[in-house]
Amino acid sequence: MQGTHVFGELTMCERASLIDVQRVTERVKAIVDASGLSRVAETCHVFPNGGYTFVICLAESHLAVHTWVDERLVTLDVFACNVVRDQSSVAREVFNSVAEIFQPEHTHVQEVIR
Repeated sequence: MQGTHVFGELTMCERASLIDVQRVTERVKAIVDASGLSRVAETCHVFPNGGYTFVICLAESHLAVHTWVDERLVTLDVFACNVVRDQSSVAREVFNSVAEIFQPEHTHVQEVIR
């Protein structure tokens, strides 16, 4: 089995996306569904300052979004694995598509093959 874990920090993000949890979670779910990954559970917690943590449990692993409104920062984590086929390109595409939602000025990405 091989999995690809793509994670990073998105800085100087568009402020509205950091607090509009409804719009962002719907768009993230649509991206995941379009990718062919399988959502099995999800949860979201909104903090008093308007930031949020949104996690989707995937049959293939997970996706997590954490926002910090005051810092205009997002951490994004996508891990996809499968015993039948390589999910590397899917993990990268999902990461990039979700990152675009936040319109960051800078993106620092790391990738680990597990």
